[in-house]
Amino acid sequence: MFAWMRAHGEGIGAGLIFFILALLFHWHSVLHPLTSVGSMTDELLLSWTLDWNADYFAHPEGSLFDTPFFAPFPRTLAYTEHVVGLSLIAWPVTRLSDTPLLSYNLLLILSTWLTGWCAWLLTRGLGAGWKGAVIAGIIAALAPTRLLHAPGHVNILSQWWIPLSLYFLHRYLRTHDRRILLFIGASVLGQGLVSPQGFALQLVALAVVCGAFWCAQKEQRKRIFSVIAAVGLALILVSPLLIPYAQTMNDPSVVRPPALRLLHAPSLSEILLPQWAMPFSQLERNVGAGVIPLLLIVCALFTLRRKRDAEENPDARTVTPYLLLALTGILLALGPAMTLVRDGPSLPGLYAALEYLPGFAAIRAVGRFSLLSLLGLAVIVGLRWRSLTAWAGRRAPILQAALCALLLAEFTVTAPRAYSLDPTLLAARPVDEWLKRIPRECLLAEVPFKDFRTTAGVEESARFLYYTRYHGLRIVNGYAGAAPQGYFDLERQLVVGPADRALDGLRRWGADVLVVHPSLFTPLRGQATLAHLRSRADVEEITRFPDSFVFRFRGEGVHDCARAAPAGV
Repeated sequence: MFAWMRAHGEGIGAGLIFFILALLFHWHSVLHPLTSVGSMTDELLLSWTLDWNADYFAHPEGSLFDTPFFAPFPRTLAYTEHVVGLSLIAWPVTRLSDTPLLSYNLLLILSTWLTGWCAWLLTRGLGAGWKGAVIAGIIAALAPTRLLHAPGHVNILSQWWIPLSLYFLHRYLRTHDRRILLFIGASVLGQGLVSPQGFALQLVALAVVCGAFWCAQKEQRKRIFSVIAAVGLALILVSPLLIPYAQTMNDPSVVRPPALRLLHAPSLSEILLPQWAMPFSQLERNVGAGVIPLLLIVCALFTLRRKRDAEENPDARTVTPYLLLALTGILLALGPAMTLVRDGPSLPGLYAALEYLPGFAAIRAVGRFSLLSLLGLAVIVGLRWRSLTAWAGRRAPILQAALCALLLAEFTVTAPRAYSLDPTLLAARPVDEWLKRIPRECLLAEVPFKDFRTTAGVEESARFLYYTRYHGLRIVNGYAGAAPQGYFDLERQLVVGPADRALDGLRRWGADVLVVHPSLFTPLRGQATLAHLRSRADVEEITRFPDSFVFRFRGEGVHDCARAAPAGV
């Protein structure tokens, strides 16, 4: 055991460094794992999904993708990320604690730790020094391009399989050991189990690096065919989780227009802007790596101009595939119409030529392709780290320490801030106990629908979705990257439209039970909604609670959802 630790000491040391950094950068999740949140929307959705998957693993009935939200439509889990791989990792914690938010926070720490460690492994395997590989891992794991997704996007953060698959790719092409193909396939399968978006990014990364070797080293072409076969086998194995997404993308009853993806395409100037110059609300366009990383990459590329240096250092020649990866990520992130500044003149982009390829539609915001450029830039800086500081001579270690400190300081300043959530906001409500006793076939709607993308005010749709873990009913409400046709119009009508049209829309949707929360409306709107419901002949008030009123629709074809023991006030 001790011999193994000595042989792998530098890898263990690097892993320990990134583990400590993950704890420090997610300190709020460490200190408040049960209540720490960065977002009351996506974070609740992902936490609920972890809980849904954990229940399904324990009791696999029906289809994993037929979730209770956006009922009665099928395959609604395909409106968001399935995160099956993350759910498997967190399954013991989710089941034992019955607190999916705890699982989310643990996965947040794990994702940053493993992303940095695997980026270190890739860069070190390419010939970088130990320190250079650490710098590469720091940039890949902690740069704002990635870390700003911490509030609610642990699926986007969990892409450690991408550098790991590239590490095995390089090792296979160098050693020709066919057993490594199993590890390539396993890392592709691992990413496919985590996130369809990450899976698409991984395939692009592998295609770019393999393409670079295909063009530069003809003797590697047969081996690249073997890599393609290994990736293809992994694709077949993960296809049961991908097919529902393909069906959803081709379903005309699902609304997620391409404009939603392209809305977040950054301009070139936004890629170069420091994060403090961009509002957090523009997260998907806030894709710059940071000031210090950009300065480092410019200096690293400048060192490649020295012909002698390129000839004497093998790592200088290894830069090419990752320079291509960085450029590809930037060009794809700019979208189909590349602009220098927001709303400025545009040029046709690389994305326009590739967006109809299978998998590209899985990327919910094209700015996320910048994660590939971040990895490419991190590897290049790591490979050129010695050359960057060689001019300092004996003072090189001091310069390296100063640059590392500046990197960490910038990333600390730009890191998102979490806060402690009032635990009562996510606790079971009195109405949930009542809802748990009504027939399972009843379809529930909680009003008002509030989604920050369509209505002003506090987000409620994600919370209503989260509460289904207590009562288990199917619910009209939902929160995801897509929605059934007409859902967003129904949201607007319930908040600002005529009450009769909104309620007629809910009845046509198939809702049987309405839970009305007057305090979540404006005062006048809340009272008007209650008065309208009580005046309708086809609506009956069943019970009430301190903060909510329960109604049901009456009439032919409507379920009898009043067969529950009285439990109101």
